[in-house]
Amino acid sequence: MPSEKSTSSTNSVQASLSDISETSTLIYGQAPFSEYSSVVQKLCRQLWPSATEDFEIERLKGGGFNRIIGITAPDRVSQPHAQYILRIPRFEDTRPDRELAIHRYVQEHTSIPTAEIFFYDLTNENILAKPYVIQKRIPGDSLFQIYKTLDQERKRDIARQWGRILLEEQTITNDTSGVVEAIENKDGTHTYSVCPFDLDPALDDESIHEDIASDRTVLKMFVTQFSRWSACDLQLDPENIYAEETFAQLSDIVIEMDAAGFFEDKRFYLSHLDLEPRNVLIDTGHDDSRSISGVLDWDSAVFAPIFVSCMPPSWIWAWYDNETNEDEIEAKANETPEDPDRRELKQIFEETVGPAYLQYAYHPQYRLARKLFKLAKDGLRSCWANDFVQSLPEEWAEMKATLNLRNASTTSASDVLDEAEIGDSLGTDSHCKVVEEIQQDDQETGVNGSESPSTTKGVPAEGGDKYTKEKAPPPDWRQDKGVDGGTALDDSETDLQYCYRRISALQQSLVDIANERPPRRAEELERQRRATEAAAVAEREAARRNVALDIRRHSARSRIIMEDAEVKAGVLDGHGDGAHTQVTP
Repeated sequence: MPSEKSTSSTNSVQASLSDISETSTLIYGQAPFSEYSSVVQKLCRQLWPSATEDFEIERLKGGGFNRIIGITAPDRVSQPHAQYILRIPRFEDTRPDRELAIHRYVQEHTSIPTAEIFFYDLTNENILAKPYVIQKRIPGDSLFQIYKTLDQERKRDIARQWGRILLEEQTITNDTSGVVEAIENKDGTHTYSVCPFDLDPALDDESIHEDIASDRTVLKMFVTQFSRWSACDLQLDPENIYAEETFAQLSDIVIEMDAAGFFEDKRFYLSHLDLEPRNVLIDTGHDDSRSISGVLDWDSAVFAPIFVSCMPPSWIWAWYDNETNEDEIEAKANETPEDPDRRELKQIFEETVGPAYLQYAYHPQYRLARKLFKLAKDGLRSCWANDFVQSLPEEWAEMKATLNLRNASTTSASDVLDEAEIGDSLGTDSHCKVVEEIQQDDQETGVNGSESPSTTKGVPAEGGDKYTKEKAPPPDWRQDKGVDGGTALDDSETDLQYCYRRISALQQSLVDIANERPPRRAEELERQRRATEAAAVAEREAARRNVALDIRRHSARSRIIMEDAEVKAGVLDGHGDGAHTQVTP
């Protein structure tokens, strides 16, 4: 890690250059290291009053949100660790309390190596006039700097360890999405809660924060966040029709994705969100082995849908230059490397995480879902976001065509916010249940004279997004009458694509099927038909009008609240107490 020690001797030219920090001094306008190190020295004397010698202060390379300084205590200071890291937020609206909460939460609930906290002050009432955190300095080198220098055996170890860390991260779940906060109890323990994602800090509108704690499905999380951001942007600019239409379009897409069965796992998982080699330290053992000694920068960690934490770490087997586009890297992650060593590393990682993880990592619908989550969390606050939403309709249309997905859902965003059970009426779970029961009846009544198919919903095949089929169903079952003109499963068609094609055909002939099946099946199919027809009543344009009216209602209420706030010449905190939910480890 690049550093400069304030106690080391340098020539006058080097000393003059060292006073200028390209990050702290030039970019963020903070005090140069030569001045700031003396203030840090005084802070150390306050925290370790028994010290009789000076502390060694190092300027380390900081990040975009924190200034980083190294501290080495003199030998006479009685502490379990002699080296520390001082983190000072660069911005006033930073939340060091959340950084502290997530670090403690990860330490208490996982074995993932993180930095131990020794001192902290979350106020400006200290000698630094800034909040700060002092934590253990974890031994090791940056994985980003040394990975390409490791031999194949060491890279194998890293691939396995990385996979185990990703899986352990996913053992921590919660009923709702959001960020972790903590309250310290009188006995020194902490009570953790998950709070909604932040919007614009300048806003304070109860309508934007209301009813968030009930977002207990992935679909409702998406739609609620898009609704919050739409109301937020309308409050900032009531004439911003672009944001209103964009978020309505995003809601339509996630509703279709949910109807296609892409959000079946409704839990929310702990996700680092920046788990990259630059945030991982590697330590060398006595036997020259390499192990992950620390995972850094948990500041942005959240509870999110499972696919968010399943970004494929393709750098393990295909290291790219910094100039390479991230979307391009992720799209190529499932390609099989030509080099045998790289191919081995990819295989080791995949065997470690298993097929369930790889499904979310490689399939294109989950690559798209990860981008949608960024928009749900951060809104249209970047050039990337605006470029993405421009190309999104075409990308989603191509994906639906590739997967043979129909426009199954006419559910509106307002229906979702009214807690309509979309999954029960239009979701893949219920449709697949119908198909499975029909197959069972086929066996019982002798229809087609074949057994039900056995397929593996496993890892995508090499070089693409297709499913690998271990055992194809008998052709006569897939050529049952009324199914897409009797066309059998094509070799290029996946099991998932076939399932949706068959479901679509079954919906078109539910009445005929009901007449052919026993009474029990007829009642079940009739119920499904009624549910589908009821959902189809809501036209898309009517749904858009409902969403627009709902958002305008929020905007009107927002303006009233803002006018009252201006009269009182004050602002509120931005989070209602009712928005907090208890963590369920």
